[in-house]
Amino acid sequence: RLNVLVPPSVMEILSSTISTDELFHLILNADPGFGYSIEVSSDLLQWQSLTNFVQDAGLFEFIDADSANFRKRFYRLRWVP
Repeated sequence: RLNVLVPPSVMEILSSTISTDELFHLILNADPGFGYSIEVSSDLLQWQSLTNFVQDAGLFEFIDADSANFRKRFYRLRWVP
């Protein structure tokens, strides 16, 4: 038995902003019905998952409530099969 997984065709971070309360906001666009992970790193080598979600329809907004506690942070969106 062979299962072939087809990755999503749309998976992008549309915008990223820092609000007046110093929280980092991401607006994501991704294919519905797939699972995704938002990950964070301070050195681009070690990545930690902040949240996992399944995209329904439309855009997904994520707010990193802990971002004000870090001098620098990098974010990535990853497909989770």
